[in-house]
Amino acid sequence: MDSPQPIRVAQWGQFLATRASGRAARAHVLAEAPDGLCVLDFSGVEAVTVAFADELVANLAAAGRPVLITGAYGDVWHAIERAVTRRTGLAEVTVRG
Repeated sequence: MDSPQPIRVAQWGQFLATRASGRAARAHVLAEAPDGLCVLDFSGVEAVTVAFADELVANLAAAGRPVLITGAYGDVWHAIERAVTRRTGLAEVTVRG
């Protein structure tokens, strides 16, 4: 089985905000990777709001999709972590540097 191709989150910008933008990114991710593991590469993303992270990452995980986060450090990782931990019963979200 082939490993899923990472989806570069920076294609939506270096500074990611708003629920609407997060929903649009999630729709793109679901079109690119309709089944199985979602690998989201945050390399090149300078900042992300909790609202964007909630719509993209936490909603994928809440829908039962396993999510692997790469390239997220500092404030970007903290926003993702905050969005994910606000929800209960999430599928696993894995972090790899």
